[in-house]
Amino acid sequence: MSSSDKSVMCITVQDVIVGLLYVAVLMFVFLPHLAVIDHFLLYSPYAPVSCVLVPLLLCIVYPTPSAGYTARGDTMLIMSAGSGVALGHWMSFQYGFMHKASLPPPYRIILPTWTWAGLILLRMTIGVIVLLIIRQAVAAVVCRVACYIAGVDHKDRAAARQHFAVELSYKFVTYATISVGMVYSAPAMFRALGIERETFFTEI
Repeated sequence: MSSSDKSVMCITVQDVIVGLLYVAVLMFVFLPHLAVIDHFLLYSPYAPVSCVLVPLLLCIVYPTPSAGYTARGDTMLIMSAGSGVALGHWMSFQYGFMHKASLPPPYRIILPTWTWAGLILLRMTIGVIVLLIIRQAVAAVVCRVACYIAGVDHKDRAAARQHFAVELSYKFVTYATISVGMVYSAPAMFRALGIERETFFTEI
């Protein structure tokens, strides 16, 4: 193992340790306020802006990594996915799909059946196909547009990935869109097809 490989491994271990400590601090700070945050993310008209701008700004201010270091790219994927999930839930609630359960807990356990299992496989198959189509279409368009604006040849993937604006646009828009599709579009499509999981939109 070369010295550069050892350096990258050491930095990665440090990232994990610091990340766990950071999460512990964040949980201590934010856990008492989760109800307020949840209410804001579902009810506020400013929630979509916050869901996009806050993760985007965190990606922008992330320190520039050294060569061969993928933590920033991984962070972009995580932040963009979280942004899309939050935005998808806001859309589900605002457009009347998501609502509170009509009965208080505890709830009756729905036992699995062959129909239940078949619908799971059907939803999974359709969902994966739709999300793959979304990913390929959005990634192709965003990559071309970002490369054009940045003055980079979109066919040169190596050069494009080294350009921060291209990498950020490509990953953030693509994976945020996939997350919105997973949380909002796909379940809405399942409802239209009559194959939805009945309790999906009551989980708030």
